[in-house]
Amino acid sequence: MNFTITGDPVTKKNSSRIFRAGQGGRPFVAKSKQAAKWEAMAIRQLRKQRGLYPSGVPLNVPPERAPLHLAAKVYVDDRRPVGDLLNYLAAIADALQNSFVIENDRQIVRLDGCEVIVDRANPRVDIELTAIGAAPALQENLFELQAGQRHGQHA
Repeated sequence: MNFTITGDPVTKKNSSRIFRAGQGGRPFVAKSKQAAKWEAMAIRQLRKQRGLYPSGVPLNVPPERAPLHLAAKVYVDDRRPVGDLLNYLAAIADALQNSFVIENDRQIVRLDGCEVIVDRANPRVDIELTAIGAAPALQENLFELQAGQRHGQHA
């Protein structure tokens, strides 16, 4: 599967904001406004390219469930990239999951060919996802087993 997200990419972790849950509640870190705006834009573009309604309701297109190889070229509009490659990849993986292209970003088990490139005229992210390894049904069982173990259930 190949996708292109147009617009200047933003990392997930730069300029995070700290909030408190309620009055006197525990502090938590939220995405920057820039990162949230980029993710919303990326989700809209990915859903359209994948064949999903804007609400995420699939048109008979289930999310990918197999283990995946991700190759991403991150083209930035700056001579000195604002973020590092790993933080760009974290934002890309979240957008892929939140747009229902993939079921869970833990499916991305291999990264090759990823890089940050300056392209002032056309900032974007080019994504190539390739299914590898286990069959989708086997992978689904693995995720169910992992989820059960996290919640104290054992097989």
